[in-house]
Amino acid sequence: MNKWLRYSLVAILIMILVLIRLNQESLFYDPLLHYFKSNYDKTNFLEIDVAKHLFSVSIRYWINTFLSVGIIYLLFEKKKYIKISGIVFLVGWLIFLPLYYLFIDTQFEYSLMIGFYVRRFLIQPIIGIILILALFYLEKIRK
Repeated sequence: MNKWLRYSLVAILIMILVLIRLNQESLFYDPLLHYFKSNYDKTNFLEIDVAKHLFSVSIRYWINTFLSVGIIYLLFEKKKYIKISGIVFLVGWLIFLPLYYLFIDTQFEYSLMIGFYVRRFLIQPIIGIILILALFYLEKIRK
């Protein structure tokens, strides 16, 4: 595949990630979007359908994962990077989702900010960005 086409596809995948972010309220069940935008430290914790929320967060995580892995493939065209990225994303989900559940279950009693950032790792493509930067660095030091 030529570079022009690869980079065009990368741009399209990034635009899809942006569109997901811009339309997150209509696409996903996430009552905490408004909670964290409000004066949350002075309000009572919300009633949340936890199963529905964790399912929605998981769907969003995996959509971001597939788009991020697509970007990684288009940028590097190395199957081993796809395999490693898939493992990193799976381990991230297996760690962050139960941790996030713990924060929701305790109404962020342990730490509101840590819970907020665990949620960020699940709903934003942060792991993908970190992987892309790490792989660029790896490619640079190999040359």
